[in-house]
Amino acid sequence: MDTAQAELARRYFSWAAPASLKHFRWFSGFTAANAKKAVAPLELVPLDGTDLLLPKDLADEFDGFTVPSEPSYALLAGIDGIHLLHREMSRLLDDADAGRPVPGGRAGETLGGQADPPTHLIVDRGRFAGLWEFDPETNKIVYQVFGDEDDALREAVAETEEFVRDKLGDARSFSLDSPKSRASRVADLKTSGH
Repeated sequence: MDTAQAELARRYFSWAAPASLKHFRWFSGFTAANAKKAVAPLELVPLDGTDLLLPKDLADEFDGFTVPSEPSYALLAGIDGIHLLHREMSRLLDDADAGRPVPGGRAGETLGGQADPPTHLIVDRGRFAGLWEFDPETNKIVYQVFGDEDDALREAVAETEEFVRDKLGDARSFSLDSPKSRASRVADLKTSGH
């Protein structure tokens, strides 16, 4: 067994668990056989009823976790590690939100069927709670929230908007992203959100 492959598997599951072998294969680029060999010494514990695995030392902590009752919003880049280490939108969407249409997408295209988000993400307590983009024409964030909008969300949007406008000047999705290439995504969010 290649110790570098096993170490990569150990690190991946310590960062990204719960995750599936499929997620690890995408991240590592390993074949199915090499991925299985790399995770074999890790004593990963399956999450009941899923193909997700997590390290044994995290299982009790995971089982004991209770979702906080108060919202805790964060506006994240679409390439944030909460998503990018897995590339499976459905894993962090509530069932009701997985069937939402992709803003500006083709007929029948749903968020839950996407590998990657169409825009930046709004996260609340570990779940995707909406989508956002920065509109450089208005220097404002446009967004679509999946549930009811509340003061905590409006505060998170205002703080992020101020940070992007005053410190960054823009919020690109990737290096070649530009105000022109983003215009249709901004328009789609304006149509479906705020």
